[in-house]
Amino acid sequence: MLVYPPIEDPKPQLITMLQLRLLKKLGQNAYPFTFTLKPGLPSSVTLQPAQGSEVEKPCGVDFILRAYVAKNANDKIEKRNSVRLAIKKITHAPVSQTERPLVDVTRNFMLSSKPLTVEANLDKGTFYHGEPINVNVAITNTSSKSIRKLKITVRQFSDICLFAQTKYKAVVSELDAEDSFPLQPGGTLQRTYCLTPLLEDNRKKPGLALDGQIKHEDTCLASSTMLPPGQEENKEARESLGVVVHYSVKVRVVVSLGSDVTLELPFTLTHPEPQEKVVCGMVTLPRPKPKSAKEMGTVKEGPLVTETAEPEPIVLRPSDVDTSSVHGLVLDRDLITFEDESGTTSGDQDFVFEEFVRLRISGTEEAETEA
Repeated sequence: MLVYPPIEDPKPQLITMLQLRLLKKLGQNAYPFTFTLKPGLPSSVTLQPAQGSEVEKPCGVDFILRAYVAKNANDKIEKRNSVRLAIKKITHAPVSQTERPLVDVTRNFMLSSKPLTVEANLDKGTFYHGEPINVNVAITNTSSKSIRKLKITVRQFSDICLFAQTKYKAVVSELDAEDSFPLQPGGTLQRTYCLTPLLEDNRKKPGLALDGQIKHEDTCLASSTMLPPGQEENKEARESLGVVVHYSVKVRVVVSLGSDVTLELPFTLTHPEPQEKVVCGMVTLPRPKPKSAKEMGTVKEGPLVTETAEPEPIVLRPSDVDTSSVHGLVLDRDLITFEDESGTTSGDQDFVFEEFVRLRISGTEEAETEA
């Protein structure tokens, strides 16, 4: 998309309060813009490399926003004339409630007249990162076999569709239940077990899928991939996403002198919908005008006199946001701190400008190195 030069007849555009503050800080040479990612694009995913490996960039899916300056649109993009910004695309919980996973298995054994019945379920089908998962297990042992123990694991499955079809499987949380065991013939058990899959417990496992990571920011386990309804088994749809991640709880009942009973409970692991709403306003940028000799400055005999045209103010709507002129304000050369309407410094937003200035400094250092 073309940001500069602006269009001849600018239309009102929706910008955030942060962009408005940037306009006030940077003046007439700042041009805000917004963009929207196309629907159906994959979320940011990174595969955790092995510890000690010298991999510059791990395998995964990431998004980079690049802005560059050139004389013509078809000019080659040079690093010294461009800046890059990493973008993290995350998945939020679906609006519709997912079904509650429930599985029951009845197993008959040789030389046993009655079966073994195992039922397992989860409280809900969607869990947030860091939220404990309650697994409800009910066992009715009317067989002649005894049950030694119960093993519960949370497993992550990653289908890599980038270069070749590859599948990874990793246990992200596990629990061995030995209380109330062995369970003798004729016994029953009904209990709830709690597991919490966290990245802190799995940092040494190579190939684990993580949410896309930005510099100076920690991450978490990768969210479940949201495939369109009816496209879960579509090969082309899965390949377009690059990395497909899903989770399940495996309940394994270990039987003495018999085959084990295994149950799978699939669930969705994702981020909650953000509660904070971004404050926005409608802004009409001033129409670009060709620079005249008067605007460029006129040299007269005697002392040097520079005349500049009065900047056309930006109109901001609605009225509940800051309605003062943006380009008409005297520029504040302090690009690090904000001041609110009362004149006090807003420390919560300082880090935005600190990171902005840090990127500009690093870009300058790269240009000097290339030179």
